[in-house]
Amino acid sequence: MSSPLERPLKFEIALSSSHPQLLEGLDIWLRLGLISDTQVRQLCQEFLVCSVVLRSQPEAKKKVVFLTSDPVQELPVAALQSSRSRQPQQKTVEPNFVSTMLQSLGAELSVRWLLFLGVFLVVVSSGVLAASQWEKFPASGQYGVLFAYTLSFWGLSFWATRQNNLRLTAQTLLIVTLLLVPVNFWAMDSFQLWQNPVDLVAVAIAWPTLTAITVLLSKNRSIFTNLRTGKLPLVNILGLSYLHWGWQLPGFPLIAVYVAMIGTTIITIYHNYQQPNIVSEQDRNDVHDGLRLRHSLSISLPAAVIIYALIVLLVRAIFVAGVNVTQLGLAIGICGWLVTWLAQE
Repeated sequence: MSSPLERPLKFEIALSSSHPQLLEGLDIWLRLGLISDTQVRQLCQEFLVCSVVLRSQPEAKKKVVFLTSDPVQELPVAALQSSRSRQPQQKTVEPNFVSTMLQSLGAELSVRWLLFLGVFLVVVSSGVLAASQWEKFPASGQYGVLFAYTLSFWGLSFWATRQNNLRLTAQTLLIVTLLLVPVNFWAMDSFQLWQNPVDLVAVAIAWPTLTAITVLLSKNRSIFTNLRTGKLPLVNILGLSYLHWGWQLPGFPLIAVYVAMIGTTIITIYHNYQQPNIVSEQDRNDVHDGLRLRHSLSISLPAAVIIYALIVLLVRAIFVAGVNVTQLGLAIGICGWLVTWLAQE
């Protein structure tokens, strides 16, 4: 038998349904536990829900629609709890022009682009060194500087190839060494190293060394994967380097440029048609792993090296040897057509 203290109290309160503190009072009772959520819902449905008359037309019948919204959700505590459950929306701050430019610049300055920038600076400085003739040093000493740092790049590439985390650097150093080979032959001819026996010793050392370096680079699968099917690209690269000799003879610069353009076009077209169309899975893996620099180009790396050697010949003929550009119009046209054809192939 329950005690008198446990008996529920029942009392009536007369309030207006439009009382401004009605919902607030119900909310306080709900928090104090004096009234349950079910009782609040029952009170709201009985006394706080009204009918709404909708008229679409004057002659239309009245339609009574009962509000289906939950009155408990309108209580202050319920609204407060629902607002707390929502995460505050943080205002997005738009970056200004300076920060956007710095972010774009930081994204562009990757390791690969820095390596390409180093390649460009080395090749340009080598061309300036080959075109200029120092008067304070003998010819063999002048050329020895260029030959020394060509061998330095070659030596550093060997060290980089043995480091697992410097694969891209090793490929870059090997390519720089290969690009310096035509410049070395240009320098030997510009310095006229065959005028005395001492300079001939430098030629006797540099010529077979540079030839051996080019042959060894052609066998490197990390940069030249498609030279395994033939020796024509290797012969073409060496021939373009050897054509820098003999430019002291009258009329030879023009002959050398046309021989280079016509001969390269014939060799390249013949070699490309002799290439097999079937590529093995191992070759695809080698290309994927070892030719990241090649994928950034629209043509293969051997073709890019050959085009570079042709451009070096053109630059020397026009800006150093002083050949009239009108006489080289056909050669420039052949070079442009060859570049376009290689890009399409």
